[in-house]
Amino acid sequence: MDLKDKLIALMPEEEIKKIPFFVREHATGATADKIMDEHPDLMEKFNVENPSEEVIVEIKKIISTIFDKKMKKHGFK
Repeated sequence: MDLKDKLIALMPEEEIKKIPFFVREHATGATADKIMDEHPDLMEKFNVENPSEEVIVEIKKIISTIFDKKMKKHGFK
């Protein structure tokens, strides 16, 4: 599993289901790309066999923030 897939696996299923199916793959991939681009130090800590719970929690917070902004922007929330 590559880093992008690991990030997408952390995305909450209930949030992903709110995204229209025809843009879902693009939206989740773009979110993962954004996190990898904007948080390289965090990605270095995450891209290990067993990342710490602290790193996972931080990434989940980032994911939630991005999803909230995108959903509001597109009128889905």
